[in-house]
Amino acid sequence: MSSNNIVQVAIEKFRELGSHGELPQSLPLVEEFCKNRLASDTFADMDVLFIQHHLGPFVPRLRAMRNHGLETSRCWFVDIPYSTSKRVRKEFVRVGFPENQMAKPFDDPIAPYSRRQRERVAYIIKLLANQDNKRRLLVVDDGAYFIRTLRYLLPRNENLVRSFKQRGTHVVEQTTRGLRYLQEKRYEEMLRFLGIPAVSIAGTCTKYDLESPFIGAAVSQAAVRTMTRRQGGDRNLGRVLVIGFGAVGRETTQQLSLLKHGGPIHVYDKEWKRLQTEIRETGACALRRFPKKGPYDSVFGCTGYASFPINKVGILADDAVLVSGSSAAVEFNREKFIDLAYEFDYDDFYVVEPEKTRDCGIHATIEMQKGGKRFSFLHAGFPVNFDGRLECLPALIIQITHGLLLAACQETLFKESGLHKLNQGDDNWFHERGLYWVEQYAVTT
Repeated sequence: MSSNNIVQVAIEKFRELGSHGELPQSLPLVEEFCKNRLASDTFADMDVLFIQHHLGPFVPRLRAMRNHGLETSRCWFVDIPYSTSKRVRKEFVRVGFPENQMAKPFDDPIAPYSRRQRERVAYIIKLLANQDNKRRLLVVDDGAYFIRTLRYLLPRNENLVRSFKQRGTHVVEQTTRGLRYLQEKRYEEMLRFLGIPAVSIAGTCTKYDLESPFIGAAVSQAAVRTMTRRQGGDRNLGRVLVIGFGAVGRETTQQLSLLKHGGPIHVYDKEWKRLQTEIRETGACALRRFPKKGPYDSVFGCTGYASFPINKVGILADDAVLVSGSSAAVEFNREKFIDLAYEFDYDDFYVVEPEKTRDCGIHATIEMQKGGKRFSFLHAGFPVNFDGRLECLPALIIQITHGLLLAACQETLFKESGLHKLNQGDDNWFHERGLYWVEQYAVTT
C-alpha cells in the first residue's frame, strides 16, 4: 500500500471512530526515538519553558523528557487557553510540576486574547529572569510567543531581555504561524541580537504529509459535529462559504458536502485557478474573487491568516455563523470585531449579552449585532477542533509531532543563532517510522 493510501485509510478510520478521551500512558514512536536517537542527558541542567497546548499526549512526552534529564522543578508552563484540558493541568500538578510556575488559567471569551496571552507569557518570562540559577533555557513554543514577547519588553526593560542572551537560550517552534513570525525581519533580528538559535518543525515533510491531513479531518469533523448540534435534527447549514482550500479547507469542504445545505458550497482561495478542478471534485463551486454579495449562513475560515475583515459583514445572512478551522486565533480577527463593538457606548454594533457569554467560558458562542443583522463566532472565534477534550487526534497520530519536537529540542542546543529547519535526517526518520504507526492505527481495531 502506498503512503498516500495508508494515510487515507487511517483518515477514514479516524472519521469513523474519532479520538478517545483517555490520557495516553505512552507514545511508542517517541519512546523509540528517545531510545535510539536522543542523548540520555539531553535535558539535564537546564530550565525549560513550555508554551504549548495542554492536551493528553503532552503528558507522556514530559515523562520521556524526565527520563532524559528534565527536572520537574525547572519547568515553566504557559498554556494555549482555548485548547487547554483542565485534566492535563491537574495531572502536571499531581506528578510534581510546580503550579506556581504555571501561568494562571484564562477563560474569558471576550477579553482581548492576544494582549492577555502576551501578558501571561511576560509574567512567566519575568519569573524566569529573576531566578538566581542562570541555567541554559530551552523554550518549546507554539506561535513564537516567546520572541514576540521579548521584543515587546525590550524598550520597557532592556536588562531583563538581555539576560536571556547571557544565560544561553534555545527555541523550538511547532507551528506554521510561529514560523511566519520568526521569518519576519524584526523577529529574525531579535534572534540575532540575543544569540538565540530557533529550530522549526513546521516545514518538515513529516508534518505536511502525516499530520496536516489529520488536522484537516479533525477540524472538519469538529465543524460538522458542532454545526449539526447547533442546527438540531435538520442539519441544514444554509448557504456555505469556505475560505481557503489547503489541507484543512479541502477536508472541511468534503465533509460539509455530505450535509444538507441551502445551495452550492462556495470556496474562495487566492490560488483558485490552480485548485478549481480539486474544488469541483468535492462538489463545491470555486470563486474567482472574494464574494461581494451573499447572503451566507455559514462561513468557514481555513487559511491560517485573518481571512474575514469586518467590512465583509455585508455578505452574511441574519444569524450567520463564523467557524474557524485555523490552528490559531487569527482567522476572523475576532479581537478587532470585539474592540469595535466596545468602542462606543451608543451605536449599532455590540456584543449580545456579554456577561452571559463570559459565564460560558472560553468556548462560548459570541453573538454580535450590527445594525439589523446578528451573527455569531462559534467557539468564540477560536479553532473549532479545540473544545476542551483531552486531544482532537488519536495518540498514535499526534505522537509524530511530539517526536519531531524532541528532535528539534536536541538540535537547537547545538545550533548557532538564527532560524533553522529541522535536519533532514530526523525528518526522514520520523517520516518512515511515523508512516509505520499511521498504518498500525489504520489496521488495528
